[in-house]
Amino acid sequence: MAINMNGVKKSKKKLAGFLRYLEKYTKTDMIYAARGGFWILVGKGILMLISLATLTAFARWVPPEVYGQYQFVLATAGVFVVLSLPGLKSALTRSVARGYEGSLPEVFKTKMRWSLLAGVGLLLVAGWFLYQEDLMLAGSFVVAGLFTPLKFSANVFGSFWQGKKRFDVKVKYRVLSELAVAAAVITVLFFTDHLIIIVATLFAASALGYGVSYLLTVWQVVDQEPEEGVVSYGKHLSVMGALGTVSKHLDKLLLWMFLGPVELAVYMLAFKPIEKIKGAAPIGSLTLPKLSEHGVKGVRRKKSVFRKFLVLMSLSVPAAVLLVLAAPYIYQVLFPEYQESVIYFQFLCLIPALLPFTVLGSSLVAEKKVGSMYVTKTVTPLLKIVLFIILIPIYGIGGVVASLVITRIIGGGLTLYFFWRM
Repeated sequence: MAINMNGVKKSKKKLAGFLRYLEKYTKTDMIYAARGGFWILVGKGILMLISLATLTAFARWVPPEVYGQYQFVLATAGVFVVLSLPGLKSALTRSVARGYEGSLPEVFKTKMRWSLLAGVGLLLVAGWFLYQEDLMLAGSFVVAGLFTPLKFSANVFGSFWQGKKRFDVKVKYRVLSELAVAAAVITVLFFTDHLIIIVATLFAASALGYGVSYLLTVWQVVDQEPEEGVVSYGKHLSVMGALGTVSKHLDKLLLWMFLGPVELAVYMLAFKPIEKIKGAAPIGSLTLPKLSEHGVKGVRRKKSVFRKFLVLMSLSVPAAVLLVLAAPYIYQVLFPEYQESVIYFQFLCLIPALLPFTVLGSSLVAEKKVGSMYVTKTVTPLLKIVLFIILIPIYGIGGVVASLVITRIIGGGLTLYFFWRM
């Protein structure tokens, strides 16, 4: 056993030496990237498999009309996320990275107070559908409204561990939470396609899973004062991101209104895999804590960050091309009932190709470039909303895809412009 342990230690030293050697060429803390990236990739890989299993269950066991209504409920709830001050999560990550662990309880309490407004908003939507005598959607929004405050607030636990660069703990809590939610939802789907039961299961399981993870996290916080201004900065980030939050879900709402739940289901089977692929990339999770800790100011630092951006682009673009080529075979195996979604998925592959712009966006957040962020987080989603309103009634799903691709390119250009002006 001793010999084996010595062998392991020698292997670790050799690997560390090799990573340090690579730093001369990448200009990056490769040990940090390897350690953090390993846990993030493992976690996101598991989460993507969990999401894929859930999506496959919906595609095979739930009629498109019910799945479209389910996505409509989620999209509406997503719009009300803006009332829960979502920018507090990024502000918390930055604060904890700077050594202020006590910001966690303060951020949670603030998010809980504001999330109650989101819950009330969803109950009002339920009242509207009750007035319209649509009892299925009314009941779905009631259960969503009841569980929304805890669901929206407790998920700050991940931002805390991200700020501490304890990606292993973040992954553990997040995977366990999402695994419990997926197990509950898939079990329910096996027995029923009743919309209210499905929505209630998702929101209740999410609130419970996130709540337990938050409690396990807050018990480990070192007793200290929160960083002064963390809530104020989080509110700034929330306001500047409000249009982005709305535009993120407006496409689903407009498709539901103009084309109905079946077409929404077709679109979501193209969009959801892209969303999960985009979420699996650990770029933002790795860069924001590191950039917040050391800063980005100075020509050398900016050039170093831009070099990382170019390296990531050289990887993301070929990966996107491979996704385009593999798409027909993937859908034939996993979602044979949704072949119509393939072409939309292929065009949407441009979104993960442009993911490296996240590095430049994280630089703006780390340096608190509030003015620049207000522009990037307002102009792009505003343009997206305008394009949605114009193109969706004319081109349907194709209008959504075109809007997303155009705004992603323009948003990347704006981020690059403000990065160099920083």
